[in-house]
Amino acid sequence: MAITIELPVGMEERLRAKAPDVDFEREAKIGLAIELFRKETIGIFELGLILGMDRFDAEVFLARRKEYAQTLTKEEVWQDFLNLNKMLKDKGR
Repeated sequence: MAITIELPVGMEERLRAKAPDVDFEREAKIGLAIELFRKETIGIFELGLILGMDRFDAEVFLARRKEYAQTLTKEEVWQDFLNLNKMLKDKGR
């Protein structure tokens, strides 16, 4: 899904001049993902998918921003089980 944000005339140029190294599209994506997570619209697994990371990296990402998961969904527990199972098989256990 692509989302477009309309800014007032001239604002994009001012923002880019003040912060030329900031990836505003990425920052908007992060902001949306965190807000959906706060509202419990998505879980940590979905947040990770949106941001291109696994659930464990998503937890670290959130912790650095002082955001914490409330509870895991059944899907997230299942995904953890599958990931751990794969890791064990890869290690020959």
